[in-house]
Amino acid sequence: DGLAYSMILGLDIMVWQYKKSFSSDVSVALNIGEYPIEAGRTYRLGAFSDSLGAYGSLSYSVDTGVPGHRRGKKYYTSLEHFGELTITKHDPELRIISGVFWFNVWTDEKALVKIRGGRFDMKYIKR
Repeated sequence: DGLAYSMILGLDIMVWQYKKSFSSDVSVALNIGEYPIEAGRTYRLGAFSDSLGAYGSLSYSVDTGVPGHRRGKKYYTSLEHFGELTITKHDPELRIISGVFWFNVWTDEKALVKIRGGRFDMKYIKR
């Protein structure tokens, strides 16, 4: 688990080992680009190329057919497959932030992956 926040660079959240129906460890990442981070605010997680940069991503690895070798896969939210992140608490002095999220990604295997019921409650580092 990791979280970094900068008033200039935004918020990055990484959740590791979120796995349910995958054969490998899965990571979920959320990024709120240049938005101000405010408790009670909901952010749309859209296209990775959005100029403000709020997006979600899903990463995991698959077998390559060669023993001991795996290939990484990474998928991002988009205009069509999006989500939301709501900041429920933010204390800049104590560097604590909490929130809930959900999002969808479309894979190159032509599958819609739905991340639901995501939450975080953690201290963060300033960059």
